[in-house]
Amino acid sequence: MYGATSFVGVIQVVHRDAGAAHGHVAVSGGSFASGGASFTSKVPEWAGFTSDLSVDVRRQGYRDERTSFRRGHVFWRNRRDVGSGHFRFDVDLTWLDQDPASPHPRGGASLSSETPLDANHNPDGAFLNERRFSFNTGYDRPLADGDWSTTLQFAPSRQNIFGGFLTSLSDDATSPNARGIRENIDVFDLYFDTHYARDFSPKLKGIIGLDHLHGNGDAEGADFSYFAPLSGATAIPVEAPIEADLGVRDRRDFTGLYAFTEWFPVESLRLEAGLRLNRTDEERMGDEAGRAASPEEEAANLQSHARLSGSAGAAWNGLG
Repeated sequence: MYGATSFVGVIQVVHRDAGAAHGHVAVSGGSFASGGASFTSKVPEWAGFTSDLSVDVRRQGYRDERTSFRRGHVFWRNRRDVGSGHFRFDVDLTWLDQDPASPHPRGGASLSSETPLDANHNPDGAFLNERRFSFNTGYDRPLADGDWSTTLQFAPSRQNIFGGFLTSLSDDATSPNARGIRENIDVFDLYFDTHYARDFSPKLKGIIGLDHLHGNGDAEGADFSYFAPLSGATAIPVEAPIEADLGVRDRRDFTGLYAFTEWFPVESLRLEAGLRLNRTDEERMGDEAGRAASPEEEAANLQSHARLSGSAGAAWNGLG
């Protein structure tokens, strides 16, 4: 994979063409008040577009006290023939509310026996919530000797966090033994890719392209101390900080030229090789509220790099 995120793990999600989905309805239920429902259907053709719509809602509870999540998702896909190719756009909305669990503290080299398994040490009303919107559009066109495809996507999201964890195994209610955080995180992603793919022969395939990934992140929040019973049986009410005294802003840009080829000299052997020229830029700003960064800190918070990377591999199927 030689797209923008090829330097980390990549999850490929393959969809049918918009309008090709079969109707589907499902309902589920389970222990700990878990359950959900989903619905998928074609949408009547409009303005030349074929469409389908998917909606699902779900609640999942767990054995851990005060731990669960609730999720809603809407996915609307559209496609229309334009010229010799087809134009597409998708709208994706996700709503996620989580009542978080707690990590089990360690005592020395092993997990502590002073707290029960699955104990929840978050303050009363803890949450980890996210709202995400994504719009994806593109144009795909077959050519005489290959295929050309272009994609543009933007995706704003927000996370709201209120929670905490143990910092010591003290059970003295007069002394704080936990650290909490209240934070809001806003993220904006913009992704562009255009590439040309060609089958030079049944045994030789290649792709060449250009992509760019831009991201902005803005986080503000505050931390606080509180007491949590080691048993985790009771959620302690905590007054969350009203004013944020810490903030971070970060901008990142990844631009790349990439090429990749596959060759099958015989049916059971695949040889592959790829090159990618990466240009990365990052600017980080922020610290304690009201404190200006020094010239040295500003210089250290600006990073730019250009690097060439590549890979080569072989796969043999002895059963082929």
